[in-house]
Amino acid sequence: MSAPWESPIERAESQHQVARELRGIMVRAQELAAERGAPAAEAEHLLIAIAEHPHSRGGAFLASHGLDAATLVAAFKAEREHALRGAGIAGFSEGDLAATPRRRKPRWGTSARDTWERGFRMARGGREHVSSLNLVVGALSAELGTVPRALNLAGIDRDKILGQALVEAAKGMKR
Repeated sequence: MSAPWESPIERAESQHQVARELRGIMVRAQELAAERGAPAAEAEHLLIAIAEHPHSRGGAFLASHGLDAATLVAAFKAEREHALRGAGIAGFSEGDLAATPRRRKPRWGTSARDTWERGFRMARGGREHVSSLNLVVGALSAELGTVPRALNLAGIDRDKILGQALVEAAKGMKR
C-alpha cells in the first residue's frame, strides 16, 4: 500500500516491514499449531496469529469486526467440540481435548497453503506485495473446512466480512 509520492527506498522499506510482519505471523501460526499438538499449521492458526498482530492490516481488520484472538480461539474450540459430538464422542472434558505439545515444527497444512495461495493471487505485484489482510481474505474465502464451519457456528457472517475484507484489500492495491 504505497503512495505515489513515496520514493523507491520508502516503498522498499514498507515492503520489508510487511515481509517481517508476515514472517512473524507464519512463525506464530506454527507455534499455535505446535501448542495444540497439531501435526500441521492450518488456516485457523494463521487467522489467530493475524488477530494476535492487531497493528497489522489483517489484525486491525479482524479487530474492527470483533474477531480478536480470544474470539477466534473460542470459535475454533466450539467447532472442534461440535465435530466430536457429531462423531458420537460426548462427555469429554477440557483435559480430554488437550493435546500433547509437539516437539517438532508442524508442517504447513492444506488449508494454510490454500490460504496463502488465494492471498498471493489477489496481491498486486505477487508474493512480495501480499499483506496480512490478503491472508485474511484467503482464509475467509474457503467455502469448506474448519474456518467457515467455526464462523458459522459462532453466528459470524463470513460472507459479509469477506466482502468488506475484499474492499479493504482492494484499497491497498491502488497505487
